[in-house]
Amino acid sequence: MSDTLLQQLSQLDDELFAALQVNIEDFDDVILAERLQKRANLLQQVVSADEATEQQVKDVIERSKQLTSMTEAVKEKLGERLQTIQKGRRSQQAYQSVKHQE
Repeated sequence: MSDTLLQQLSQLDDELFAALQVNIEDFDDVILAERLQKRANLLQQVVSADEATEQQVKDVIERSKQLTSMTEAVKEKLGERLQTIQKGRRSQQAYQSVKHQE
């Protein structure tokens, strides 16, 4: 049973890696959140089964670290994109304000 759970977890991790490697414009936070919740549930089942080998646990931990790192990178890119959008809006508002005053 644990092997099946670990295989499902590995497959889900591959899907998460793919979801985190898309262009920022194509990033879907809803899908990512759903997959992360599913991952948390699978991890809980793996822990409950208590049948994973030490190497399997190390592999899961390593993938978790990679996912965390990739998620932080996406978060940073999204933050930069938001700043750019906000700066553009402020510039547009300033332009409209000056245009209106003329």
